[in-house]
Amino acid sequence: MNISPINQGLTCSQNAAVVQKIAVGVDMYNLTTSQESTQTIRGTGHIDHVGGVMQQMAVRRLTPVECERLQGFPDKYTDILPGGKPTPDGPRYKALGNSMAVPVMRWIGERIDAVEKGML
Repeated sequence: MNISPINQGLTCSQNAAVVQKIAVGVDMYNLTTSQESTQTIRGTGHIDHVGGVMQQMAVRRLTPVECERLQGFPDKYTDILPGGKPTPDGPRYKALGNSMAVPVMRWIGERIDAVEKGML
């Protein structure tokens, strides 16, 4: 389909008709397009707005191992096995939340060292 800019010299209603003819629906989830008319979601802040499209979504919590990997720690680093039992997730999340990312701290330390040695 060749989409050209809105024609000069046409009235607003004629321009709107031109725009209506070239409008397509785009489904970003499935990466498909459609020539059918589509509905618009208004920014009302309400999920139950009539005319809107809602897909089922669920938020998944990151596991402690995923959080350890994001922070640059080895897997099961915070699983200290108190009394020989696995550590509950709560204390592991707390320990990771109070920590600093290892790669970032290493980079900062290397930069400080380079400045001290006059390399930067």
